[in-house]
Amino acid sequence: MRNPELLARFYTSVPPLESVAVRSVNLSRVGPTVTVRLDLPGFADRPDEEWLEHHCDRVQCQVKFLAVDQLSMRSWNPPAVASIALRPCPLRRLRVHVKGEGIDLDFTSSDSLLVAWVSAYAYDRDATPGSETYYYTSPLGRRRYGSTLPETTERNFYV
Repeated sequence: MRNPELLARFYTSVPPLESVAVRSVNLSRVGPTVTVRLDLPGFADRPDEEWLEHHCDRVQCQVKFLAVDQLSMRSWNPPAVASIALRPCPLRRLRVHVKGEGIDLDFTSSDSLLVAWVSAYAYDRDATPGSETYYYTSPLGRRRYGSTLPETTERNFYV
């Protein structure tokens, strides 16, 4: 991971990528890249004060995989809950398997991953997906998106 400090600020150790709620998958020919937006499996053990004030119980982020190759997506039927397995390959590459209920995605990528758009929200089972109030950690995220999840056409967020 090229920027582990984004998660290290909130976790004593990064939670395993098992039983993560996969919220979106974005494929881009630029790079090419795959960006997976997911809810981490456990809430932060060092949350922002703002997160506690607003009773947040989920941490969401994006993981961007760079220099993607050999992609196969056999299933995408949200809501998806999956485990993400990363297997080292020669030449600083990874074999990535995102498999679970509602998703089956495989590809290779560079071993250099990026984490972006870390936020927290309070889960509401009855809410419309995407209607939750998000608390972004980055000043840019707060200025640009306020407390909402951007539309899927927002290239700066999803790519």
